[in-house]
Amino acid sequence: MQTIKNAVIAAAGMGKRLGFDMPKPLIKIHEKTLIEYQLDLLQEIENIYVIVGFRAEEMINHINSIRKDVIFVMNHDYAHTSTLFSLQLALRYIKGPYIFLDGDIYLHKKEFLSFLEKASASSEDIIGITKTKSEDSVFVEMNDKGQVIDFTRKIKHEHEWLGLGYFKNVLFSSNEKLADVFSQLYKYLPLNSFVFDAYEIDTPKDLELAERYIT
Repeated sequence: MQTIKNAVIAAAGMGKRLGFDMPKPLIKIHEKTLIEYQLDLLQEIENIYVIVGFRAEEMINHINSIRKDVIFVMNHDYAHTSTLFSLQLALRYIKGPYIFLDGDIYLHKKEFLSFLEKASASSEDIIGITKTKSEDSVFVEMNDKGQVIDFTRKIKHEHEWLGLGYFKNVLFSSNEKLADVFSQLYKYLPLNSFVFDAYEIDTPKDLELAERYIT
């Protein structure tokens, strides 16, 4: 079984749709920030890269108060670029398989540890999905093997892309500053999936749902 040594958290964005004028990873849910929940999930990962941009100093200070060895990657152009652009900045420093997490998702620890176990035993890429519930979903179409065979914003499906993955073979390469992460995954379809009971927080309604779920 391979050891996953690297994880990337994309946390550079401005979170405008939520309306709090702060990075979404700093939002508190029951006295803990989203980034605290995520760093707790990644306790056993040796190298954690966090891409920062909007209110970077505040992000760095908060993260350093939780874990001292996090590696920060700066996206200076955070206001005009996408999560994919941020991810590519971090990947310059990473060799080998890694876990990717968008900084605005909440995951149950037991489920995430099961995902890590599955990823550690896999020679293939795995993406995280969840039952459709967020206001701005990227829906995923599945085949009868539980693999993702399409991404779409137009046709509603039972599950949505979670902004999470274990990547071993996928190569992200795009010169488009506003391209989406999932747009780079089409050529690798079908992709194995892991279904989480999780929450992506983009809007006030998403946050309200997550607050009811997290205890």
